Amino acid sequence: MISALRYLVVEQLMGREKVVEVAEMLASGLSPSEVARAAGVKKNFVRSVSQSLVLRGARGVYLSYLAKYIPAVKKIRPVVRRDGFHYECTLCGGRFNGVTSVYLHLENYHRDLVDGLLIETVKFINSANYK
Repeated sequence: MISALRYLVVEQLMGREKVVEVAEMLASGLSPSEVARAAGVKKNFVRSVSQSLVLRGARGVYLSYLAKYIPAVKKIRPVVRRDGFHYECTLCGGRFNGVTSVYLHLENYHRDLVDGLLIETVKFINSANYK
């Protein structure tokens, strides 16, 4: 489940809020058709997000458990600027031509940032639950 949360953190850093929004709707129990209609996206996009979450261990109970972390993930500010089909990392100035390359860039070159945000998200939610 932690790798699914990590996936959402990186997607939010990339400025892909629709992915996080779709994940939140899926985690709340809506069907892919309902999510596609509510989010204004195609079913293929919803299936892609769903499959990415399942591959990272978020299915069934774990997917619904993930829902409590998503509001904290949504508060993360993106560090990637998009210009048409190109992406620019505002942290280091790197330019990328596709979603996969910028995703891997954040995972590999800014791992400390991703790890820190992941830890802060988990700490924030856990401390809020104990008060």
